[in-house]
Amino acid sequence: MDEARQADALLTEEGQELVNSLCPYEPAKAMALGENARRDHPAELVAAAMTQARLRTKALDRLGPQAADLWFTAAGLEQATRPEVASRRAAHLVAAGAKKVADLGCGLGFDAIAFAQAGLAVLAVEHDPVIAKFARANMDALHLSDRVSVMSADATAIDPPAHGCDAVFVDPARREAGRRIKDPQKWSPSWSKALALATSTPIGCLKVAPGIDHELPPTGSTTEWISSGGTLVDACVWLGAAADAGINRRAVVLPAAMSLDDSQLGAAVAVGELGGFLLEPDDAVIRSGLVAVVSEQVGGRLIDADIAYITCDGRPPASPLYAAFEVIEAMPFSLKSLRARVHALGIGRVEVKKRGSALDPELLRKQLRLDAKAARAAVILLTRIGRNPFAVIATRLP
Repeated sequence: MDEARQADALLTEEGQELVNSLCPYEPAKAMALGENARRDHPAELVAAAMTQARLRTKALDRLGPQAADLWFTAAGLEQATRPEVASRRAAHLVAAGAKKVADLGCGLGFDAIAFAQAGLAVLAVEHDPVIAKFARANMDALHLSDRVSVMSADATAIDPPAHGCDAVFVDPARREAGRRIKDPQKWSPSWSKALALATSTPIGCLKVAPGIDHELPPTGSTTEWISSGGTLVDACVWLGAAADAGINRRAVVLPAAMSLDDSQLGAAVAVGELGGFLLEPDDAVIRSGLVAVVSEQVGGRLIDADIAYITCDGRPPASPLYAAFEVIEAMPFSLKSLRARVHALGIGRVEVKKRGSALDPELLRKQLRLDAKAARAAVILLTRIGRNPFAVIATRLP
């Protein structure tokens, strides 16, 4: 059964009931449930339904309760925008004055869902006809079909203004055969084509790889990096009326909804000796190049000009913008010396982090030969100062 016929079979009443009967997917029970299902349904349909049940169950952790009624592909779930990010993006479009948005490269429709739930009308375009079928089914499942029109077409052939759109969201494919495509001109659509689409209406948004070159977005745009729960999950370029005047780069940390931007940059950040506290900025802060803003906020300095570790002498306030550690001691890295100090300090549990170090944290943990009976816990931060590798023994602050 090819993918198109498989999708059609799953979306029948029989297929939907079968998928529902297999949810939540539990590996220990899957074989028995599958055998029972094959007594009443074709084997290929059962296999497809079990895959769908597994994906749907997995999606609950990432996408929340609404995932229980949605349709997925493995790649589509991996690339799905998290609801908190999609909701923020939708709110930004609404605040910019958008009424109808063209979601070009909509995939399974998770951004389109957020746009519609924010009150926008949506033209969702997906070139893969099978994925477009699932996107359409997802709109039906959430009763959003009156607000979202799903079209199977090449996004580059769409003229958003001709469809009544005053806003465009473009999400280029940035993977091929499971591998990330680093050159934006090799994305699909390419950077230049995607940018032309995103600027074809007064309001535009172009989703990009978090590692995007800061010089690539056009003058007058605002590039935003978003982390959620401590993980960098999204980056996009706001264009036209959606861009913020005077702001080129912004870091947003969710769920706290705290943000920094380059309008807050002051003098060049100082570099100095390690103090009593060490801060590791959130990845969104680091990727946006705004470590200096955090350093200024805490009265800190960098331990090395090329390493994103901030140090300060006084205890920093708790903040979602960084993880903070109180330094116990620091030393030039030597496995023998580090092992001796860890044992002497009565440390039996360690978390190993690194920045600017080539060492393998998991291997180091084994090489420390920790005493499981020792009650003290610590964090070991591997880094370098200048050309010299260093190890910092610390405790994590709340």
